Amino acid sequence: MSKILRISFLVGILLTGGLGLGFQAASASGMSIDPKYGNYETTFGAEANGFNKNDQVSLWVGLSDGSTVSLGTTQADSSGSISFAFSPQSDWAQGEVIVVARGMSSKHEVSTKFTLVDDASETTSSSSTDGAIVAYAMDGLSITYVGSGYTAGERVAAWFQYPSESGTDTAHALDDVYADASGNVSFTFTIGKDWEFGNYHVTAYGASSQHITYNTFSYFGTITEQREYLSETATGSGTVSSGAWYGYYYDNAELDGSAVYTNSYATLDFDWGLDSPASIVPSDDFSARWITTRAFAAGYYTITATADDGIRVYVDGSIVIDAWQDQSATTFASTVYLDSGNHTVKVEYYEHTLAAVAAVEITAE
Repeated sequence: MSKILRISFLVGILLTGGLGLGFQAASASGMSIDPKYGNYETTFGAEANGFNKNDQVSLWVGLSDGSTVSLGTTQADSSGSISFAFSPQSDWAQGEVIVVARGMSSKHEVSTKFTLVDDASETTSSSSTDGAIVAYAMDGLSITYVGSGYTAGERVAAWFQYPSESGTDTAHALDDVYADASGNVSFTFTIGKDWEFGNYHVTAYGASSQHITYNTFSYFGTITEQREYLSETATGSGTVSSGAWYGYYYDNAELDGSAVYTNSYATLDFDWGLDSPASIVPSDDFSARWITTRAFAAGYYTITATADDGIRVYVDGSIVIDAWQDQSATTFASTVYLDSGNHTVKVEYYEHTLAAVAAVEITAE
């Protein structure tokens, strides 16, 4: 089982340059390569283990055009480990390259990947339409997650939440992935047959670009209802970035149990009247939780919340607005000072009867 970590802590580690994310994301294949991204003049260094003592190990690469190229052989040391270095040949196809090592006596085979581009400084720009997610079921227990809009070659952290963790800041880390030359990432996520039923949430976060993509799907014995979302990018410039709000809705007024509906939004500004956010959510006696992690410039910010009925707002776990009561649409405000960097804002809301209104705005002083 993946180690548990706090999403806000995870993002903070990334933005401050931490590459371990609070855990060791060791490759299950037993092979690693450095760097993960380069051009034809780059020297790549690889390490692998799990071979027999003094095993002769064959090395080769698989290129993006489907061809393979031999890198020769090397000998494992007394601990069954190897290390080797190489530079791409000028006729190698650009794109994702798979490096493979196979022991001749042990039959042990491991692999890893890197991205080959013509110019190592090549990057990809993102627009408001970048980052559409396609997540599709492979066999009822696995999805292939594909995200775009990242910076070429950057490290991308991924994590998921169980249905019972929806609306919380608890998540489970997956192995890091690296964006290809076009700024795309792809990985497979597999759940266990005995895992809990409900809505799962998967997120991928770019360490340098702060670009986020995300997807949810339902699991009730098989994966269904994959949902496509657009991504958000935290710019870190100006007052506050445009990080997405992740919304979780409950069929009771106490935020109890698992969310029955999830969605994401660029802003929080809802007036449902006598209706509800979705058909699966009751029009009365429902509750919601929205969470966002954004990059803020240092300074004072005013948080304004309007609600019918109750609402609470937290910044980095500290409550700044507490109006948890039945009321007609009423506006509350609080001013806070934020250091430069990422901060997590959480909003909790409940609707009792009649009109349902919820809106939150964050503005710089």
